[in-house]
Amino acid sequence: MKESHIKSKSILKIVFGAILVTFSVTCVSTLLYCVYLANQIENRFAGRRWNIPSTVYSDSTLLYPGQAINHLILMEKLKRLGYREVKVNIL
Repeated sequence: MKESHIKSKSILKIVFGAILVTFSVTCVSTLLYCVYLANQIENRFAGRRWNIPSTVYSDSTLLYPGQAINHLILMEKLKRLGYREVKVNIL
């Protein structure tokens, strides 16, 4: 009886040790992979920031129904921003 109790304790220690080693290896591997990914991301974005042409429109004009506007100034602004008139039949 006593011998089987000692044997089951040693088997339990081996299983617990194997689980602990597996968990430790998994944690270290995950940590190393995260460091690798962080390095890859940093290297990827450290170069040229924008590879495409961009335009920033920061001068906003609020328009709402019933607002009194200077038609000539609005049309000049739209033309300066690259808008163009389009002929459309409205039903």
